[in-house]
Amino acid sequence: MLRLARRVAFRPLASARAVGRAPSLTVSPAAGAPVPRSSDEEESWDRTIAAALPAVVAIKVNRVRAFDTASAGTVQATGFVVDAEQGIILTNRHVAGPGPVVAEAIFQNNEEVSLSLAYYDPVHDFAFFRFDPSALRHMKPTELRLAPEQAEVTSEILIIGNNAGEKCSIHRTTLARLDRNAPHYSRSSYNDFNTFYFHSASGTSGGSSGSPVLNKRGSAIALNAGGKSGTSAGFFLPLDRVARALELLRSGAAVPRGTLEMVVTHQTYDEALRLGLPHEAESALRAAGAARGVLAVTEVLPEGPAAAAGVQPGDAALDRAVGGAVAVSLVRGGEAREVEVPVADLHALTPSCYVEVGGAVVNELSYQQARNHGLPARGVYVAHPGYIFRQARLSKGSIILAVNGQPTPTLAAFVATLAGAAHGTPLTVRYSDLGARAHTQLVSVRYDTKWFAPQSGRRPPVGDWQTGTLGQATGWLNAAQPDATATGMRYRGTGVVLDAAAGLVAVDRNTVTSTLGDASLTLGGRVTVAARVEYVHPLHNFALLRYDPACVPADVRVSAAKLAPRPLPPGAEVVIVGLKSGLNEDIDASRRVDFVCRRTRVANSGWIKLPLPNPPRFQVYNAETLGLEVAPPVDGGVLASDDGTVAALWVSCAYQPAPNQLASPISLAAARQLGLDDATLAAHAPAASVLLVTHVHGAEAASQASASVQLGVVRDGAPFAVTAPMLPSDGLGTTRVLGWAGLLLQETPDAVRAQRSVPAQGGVYASYRFYGSPSSRYDLSPTSHIIEVDSVPTPTLAALLECTRGKADGEVVRVKTVDLEGRLRMTTLKLDLKYWPTFTLSRSAAGEWSRTMEAPAEAEQDGLG
Repeated sequence: MLRLARRVAFRPLASARAVGRAPSLTVSPAAGAPVPRSSDEEESWDRTIAAALPAVVAIKVNRVRAFDTASAGTVQATGFVVDAEQGIILTNRHVAGPGPVVAEAIFQNNEEVSLSLAYYDPVHDFAFFRFDPSALRHMKPTELRLAPEQAEVTSEILIIGNNAGEKCSIHRTTLARLDRNAPHYSRSSYNDFNTFYFHSASGTSGGSSGSPVLNKRGSAIALNAGGKSGTSAGFFLPLDRVARALELLRSGAAVPRGTLEMVVTHQTYDEALRLGLPHEAESALRAAGAARGVLAVTEVLPEGPAAAAGVQPGDAALDRAVGGAVAVSLVRGGEAREVEVPVADLHALTPSCYVEVGGAVVNELSYQQARNHGLPARGVYVAHPGYIFRQARLSKGSIILAVNGQPTPTLAAFVATLAGAAHGTPLTVRYSDLGARAHTQLVSVRYDTKWFAPQSGRRPPVGDWQTGTLGQATGWLNAAQPDATATGMRYRGTGVVLDAAAGLVAVDRNTVTSTLGDASLTLGGRVTVAARVEYVHPLHNFALLRYDPACVPADVRVSAAKLAPRPLPPGAEVVIVGLKSGLNEDIDASRRVDFVCRRTRVANSGWIKLPLPNPPRFQVYNAETLGLEVAPPVDGGVLASDDGTVAALWVSCAYQPAPNQLASPISLAAARQLGLDDATLAAHAPAASVLLVTHVHGAEAASQASASVQLGVVRDGAPFAVTAPMLPSDGLGTTRVLGWAGLLLQETPDAVRAQRSVPAQGGVYASYRFYGSPSSRYDLSPTSHIIEVDSVPTPTLAALLECTRGKADGEVVRVKTVDLEGRLRMTTLKLDLKYWPTFTLSRSAAGEWSRTMEAPAEAEQDGLG
């Protein structure tokens, strides 16, 4: 099977380095390239290449928010200057993207300029960026002339672009077709339609999107757009509509775009005859010119102008006239007819505003997605589910139909349903998936304003995107755990009530990973109440939650568990009670909670042996466990006697294969060979095994009141004593998180200290990186420590915040990091405080988290007025 692919690279590639050498050009004949010509002809091509190169640029785009068909992230591609005086660059629409972006262009002399989006076509695969020509200090930009009329079959062509991320590659081939239908890339992504495409065996790959297709005269006759994966086939967009849009853009006029909300494709005469084209009409068309087929209506959007006029898929369009309406001559089943179709505004069907709530991004359903799925072009589309919707398994591509019973046909209606909602307010959301819109679902979510600030964005008719609060979105629309929280992870487990009067519940740390996040408890299977994480044990696999007993209805009986004073011996009869396994794939409040109760016996006791995880996180070690003769599939629960006394917790442990371990049990025979003396063996009989320490770490003292603990160690056959200091722990874990440049930063967690090496000079730990952020754009990796910013040490969060507080939007900073293996790295990063402002999440003494936004510094003016 052949797959269509756009020629855009989504990840920066490792670049080759050569000391003292200028960037080289890669010139490669494509599959099916023409036979080499005479020396004069080659010289002509050389002159064409030399003249074109200064106009071709490598483009790097940061998509700062998911929007419509595009996801947040970083892409690299190609563009070329089409107006050097005004600073206009042409590239593909799928490169520029429909949403807010931050972009730069790199010219052939390695000068970089900032780009702003000037225009992108709602349907066709082209877009224009603007740059300031005066920002180029070491070269004068040149431009390429658009000449769509010069495209001819068998023309020899060159494609110059950022192929495979190599900045400049040159492919030479022959133009084979001018009448290919627009390629279809994916059912849920951007697709071009209602236009012809050119075809050639160009052999281009990722990064070459937006490359100029040049003829020997040096004119651009097409725009490189995509190809078929695994083949050398390349697809080029004709430039007739591009040239029209460029002229309007140069004059400062708007680019009008109308639509009938239908899709037409080119059909050969044999297919048209099967659709009902009369033979007389075929003869007349063939006699009229070189046409090799007709246009057939293949799709009609519901409730659109064409649908209202009675146009149906399979109709053959023969003629049209442009005015206030379009008269279309059709042939259906051999019968000719004419219909008049009003022209809709294509820009009005293209979303220009988004709303961000609880980390989710929603926008109006676009004409693109409506066409992809045969829907009316209206509705609220989930571009990114974020924290709030991912809790309820509501995915990207969903259509929100109603919130709290109020229909949401538009984005303005969706925002209105959130008016006055406070953090934690329960919301019922009715939605359907684009791929299964006949099946609607109802879920419950909790409104979030704590972890993610509600905000909105709008693209005005002229200029860059504007950002604002959720309240501003209403006017715009009417007018036209940080780790777990950031990733939207949600866990479920079984808790044990320790104190009903105080509302204390114990749960394993695979369910409650940290104090940072939202927690809720379902009691008696009848009521769900909010809870707060009070304590997270630094070593053992349990955490404590607290809920308000006053929130529990009187008819829901809650009692505390009675704990057994002694551990269970092997052979003891127990009853295991727990949450049924297999439900974690669908965890939301609407799912029924099933419990398992089964009698069994304790088979054995032993030490748990789990490898270290990667990346570092809490891992159980130095813990004794019980094994059961028969263990039913449960995610967690308790082991209890017949009278209900709880003797042990049956907990879930995070597990990931890794090569290194802190400690491993060995037999006494092996310990004797390593130097353990007979007296020690006799003193600890009837122990079946001992621990071999393979990593130095803090040990839990037998007495918590002691400031240190004495350890008896046998090393290299010799016994000796070691005094190990006890490290204090408040059981709160991370209590402050800094959001900077799209990174979530915190003081070094205990798990990282225990499992990996940390910088001796200190540093702040990066636990998460957001797609589309500056840290993602410049590859500043999570699980590393930032130790310096602009040569200023940053041993703590306070030091990093103070160091960066005076930085302005767009300012470039140098960042020195140390990874988990101790390797140093220096990188540069350009701040984007418009879309990625600095903020702090802090936990108060009362256990409540709050967000504080840092005001950005004012950018310095250049004095030019």
